[in-house]
Amino acid sequence: MRYRLLLVSIILGLAALACSISAPSVTGTPLPHTPTASAQGPGDCLYVEASNPLPDSQTALRMALEADGVMVQAVSVYGEGEDYICEDGSSRFSVRAAFATLTLPVDDVNAKEQLGSKAAEVLKVLEGLPYEQLPNWRSGQVRLILTSAGRQVELKFLGSFGADLFDQGLRGAALWEALRHQPCQAYATYVKLDEISAKVQAEMIAAGLTNVSAYVQGYGTHCIDPVTQAVESTSILYTNYQIDISGASGRAAQGDMAAQALAVIVKFPPETLPGDEPGDVTVAFAPEGVSYTVSFATALKSVNQGLKGEELFALLETGY
Repeated sequence: MRYRLLLVSIILGLAALACSISAPSVTGTPLPHTPTASAQGPGDCLYVEASNPLPDSQTALRMALEADGVMVQAVSVYGEGEDYICEDGSSRFSVRAAFATLTLPVDDVNAKEQLGSKAAEVLKVLEGLPYEQLPNWRSGQVRLILTSAGRQVELKFLGSFGADLFDQGLRGAALWEALRHQPCQAYATYVKLDEISAKVQAEMIAAGLTNVSAYVQGYGTHCIDPVTQAVESTSILYTNYQIDISGASGRAAQGDMAAQALAVIVKFPPETLPGDEPGDVTVAFAPEGVSYTVSFATALKSVNQGLKGEELFALLETGY
């Protein structure tokens, strides 16, 4: 592939200068991607994020299904992981997660008992495969396409989720329904709260602070569907405030403008915003590119005490 040859040339040219960096740990459901990043791998090898077909695994899976009496129309397997490219010219692909798509016939695409039984047959074969024949399939995804008389029904699920249900003894309709209702997975995230941010910015303008922009950002978790990657819900743990100030020069002038901006921010206390805990307030100054962060409680205290100018700037520097 052209992009990989280009990456190989660049990587090998830089190998002598590369520092020794361990490969990052990757968890969660892998998202579709193409090779984009490289880093130092083990020994004298570099790795490149990659997605490759796994023809040997595809053959092994098809043969295992047929040997177990499972009729299959089509099998496709690919892996996501890292291409290790070494100075001696050798390379290998390390599979982080394997993704299998299987097309199988059934008598009735509406018969949940039959659909679940077919899913159980597939999971039985997957669990019986030696690791080297289908590495890390539990970390990837299984896609079943079940067909009958020109109609089909499709189901995707995480390998580990399907294996756990199978090991619990679920079969038939119970297994099918359980596979269709996978729990979402929580991922840490920052979410800009647009509606609240618009109100804060409007208050800044009303206060004559045309050189100040502000927004409110929540920190919490996205609950993401493990198959579609769609965000099912968002939970905010606490809310942070960001104030960006430009056009003020010197500590005294910057402190005065920051005091006016903080007076606006405290009109939006944490208890009126999403989240269970109070967050922080960050004040950034341009063009210096410096920023200071204090707790909301400290920001409120500075407003109540009437701090401004040099005195407020000193508080921002120390954080208290």
